Amino acid sequence: MAKPILTLAALIAAAMLGGALASQYLWGLHPCPLCIQQRYALGAAAVLSFLASRSVGRRVGVALAFLAGFAFLVNAGIAGFHSGVELKYWGSACSGGLPGTFDPAALLSGANVAPRCDEIAWKDPYLGLSMANWNGLASLVLAFLAFSTLRKIRPAG
Repeated sequence: MAKPILTLAALIAAAMLGGALASQYLWGLHPCPLCIQQRYALGAAAVLSFLASRSVGRRVGVALAFLAGFAFLVNAGIAGFHSGVELKYWGSACSGGLPGTFDPAALLSGANVAPRCDEIAWKDPYLGLSMANWNGLASLVLAFLAFSTLRKIRPAG
């Protein structure tokens, strides 16, 4: 039962990452530096979850599932910090003006500047949660799923 849960966690994380990329490239919501950090942690968690779901040995599977759960927690922590920056509970060095993506021509012209981390780019119209809020909540659930599989992972065969 553990492997389908880990596969589901990997698919949800990949869908979240796909949604972040779609919001950037299709809808023009460019990521701030904290958003980029969340993408790295989420990508690592997705890969680790997938590898854990395909592992052959119990030790390797448990280690990968633990690392996946930890990566989801790291992502939730970054998202929680980002949420606090958005709500102006604390400051951050992420005040805008940093390169969002590497494009030398755009950097020279000043057009390729990352948005500020303390400005909410999108809010859920129903609950009023930002993308960082949703990312943090989803990552906590996915961390719980990954950690819940640790005792259930069985060797293949």
